[in-house]
Amino acid sequence: MLDRYTQAILPEDINFSNAKWYTDLTEKYENYRYGLLRIVLLATTLVPVIYMIIDLSVGVTKFLFNYSVPFVFTLALLIVLTITRKTDLFSKITLITAIVSFVFTLYAPNAGNVSLIIFFCFPPVAFQLSGTRKGVCWIALFAAAAVSVFALSMSDILPPLSSRFPSFANVILAFIATVLISVITYFSERQHEKEINVMIRSILFDETTRLPNKKALVHSIKKNSGYLFSIIHIRIFREPGLVPGPDLSDKMLLFITEQLRLLKEKFNYTAFCLEGKEFGILLPFMSDDKEEAYRITASIRYYLLSTAKIWENTDLRLNIYIGSVLFRSGGPDKSAEMLSKAETALKTSIDKNTGVTLLELH
Repeated sequence: MLDRYTQAILPEDINFSNAKWYTDLTEKYENYRYGLLRIVLLATTLVPVIYMIIDLSVGVTKFLFNYSVPFVFTLALLIVLTITRKTDLFSKITLITAIVSFVFTLYAPNAGNVSLIIFFCFPPVAFQLSGTRKGVCWIALFAAAAVSVFALSMSDILPPLSSRFPSFANVILAFIATVLISVITYFSERQHEKEINVMIRSILFDETTRLPNKKALVHSIKKNSGYLFSIIHIRIFREPGLVPGPDLSDKMLLFITEQLRLLKEKFNYTAFCLEGKEFGILLPFMSDDKEEAYRITASIRYYLLSTAKIWENTDLRLNIYIGSVLFRSGGPDKSAEMLSKAETALKTSIDKNTGVTLLELH
């Protein structure tokens, strides 16, 4: 469901598959695909029934077996899908069945223009069931099958196509119409996918800094791993009497964001924007060496303190307080405890004016 851009900017270890907002979104998307798949299978089931009724009305019975096979097969698919609701599996089966049916109806006697109907309907259905990227692959596979059959038939390697197959002019018109339908469906589905990814990014990222937010942090902690987590708090400007307005505050937040990105190459942490003027950094740390953990935290604070932001010919510097916690995430998820412990450490740093406080979570 996520596009490559969203996947690239998310924290490496993030896993929000069990988050309620994501399961709700996924359920809505799966219900949409499930409903579409049922419509496709139901329509496919009705086609041979319609042909059977037409033949029986004029006393023709020799093609009943040809109609019975697709009817029974698609009806079975519809029933099993309704029971299991396995949309991914049945989407693939349906698309494979459509390709096979296209080839079959090219040769089957009394198939009418069923192959042309499949030719029209396959691209939009493929996009709707599989998304844009996989849909393109399915359409390429369908096109390869169609071109192969036509080429082999014209080369007399395969038997000639059914005499009731549409004329060459109709095939060309069908191809043009299908391309137009495919393009329209592609961009429509692409827009739908973009809306989903924009929604996910609005949930997981801070609007100003474009950093992952607290929700992303909670889902970025793997079990049975060690971490050093720090809350970086921007308290006040060092210059006395300087009161930052909204514009300057946002610029300072972006300035800190940029400095944290530069430091990431050295310490290999993941930066988050929490609330207000607070940032979080999550660093994999399997060692129990508190002195090393404190040194890393102090080094980050020193760098942020010593780097000035130029604003209207003035070097602006910030007061930085950091509360850190050293912990292992074994057993139940400890994200709530981690945040609480780090907030306690930060409060100690501010109250005692120590700059950095490091605690352990057992």
